[in-house]
Amino acid sequence: MKANTGQSRQGGSRSHEAHCVVQTWAFDDFRENLKDRGSIDLVKIDLGGAEELALMGMRNVLREDPLLLIVEAIEQQLKRFGSSQAALLQLTSDCGYQILADFDGNLILGVR
Repeated sequence: MKANTGQSRQGGSRSHEAHCVVQTWAFDDFRENLKDRGSIDLVKIDLGGAEELALMGMRNVLREDPLLLIVEAIEQQLKRFGSSQAALLQLTSDCGYQILADFDGNLILGVR
C-alpha cells in the first residue's frame, strides 16, 4: 500500500498550473487584529512541508496565548522546505509546547 502524504491538487498536471498572487499575514499580526472579537483555541496546520514557517510566524501567539495545535509534520514534506520534524518540535518546545499525541506525523501539541 502506498503511503498517503496528504497532497492533492485541483486542475490536472503541473504543466497546466496557473499562478496567482496570494496575500499572506503572520498569524501574530492576524491574531492581534482579532483580539477583541473572541479567542482562538485551536489551529490546524497542513501546508505540505511549510509548517515550521507558519509556526515561526505565530511565535508570539504560541508564547502568550496557549492554543491546541494540530500540525502535519511529515518528514519527507518538511525536507522540501529545509525543515525537519526535529526542528519543528524544537520551535514548539521553545514556546512551551509538547506532543500530546502523534498519529503518523499528524501531531497534536499542547502547552506543558
